[in-house]
Amino acid sequence: MATHTASVREQVLTLTREQIIAIIEREAQERLGLSARELFLRYSKGLLEDPGGVSDLIVVADLLPEDDELFAGV
Repeated sequence: MATHTASVREQVLTLTREQIIAIIEREAQERLGLSARELFLRYSKGLLEDPGGVSDLIVVADLLPEDDELFAGV
């Protein structure tokens, strides 16, 4: 019986805070017509009609510290 092993290449992508915010701002504006701040305000209050539609942006935002100013008051 043959055994197959696959090599795994790891890649690390490093983003600055500014790049993370820019991604979220751009996508929130294109998809919902909202700023990143408004997106997270609505998300935190359960006011997004389809939160699954921006789950990727929520994941990207998880790269920021919890006390980031984007989340202030959220």
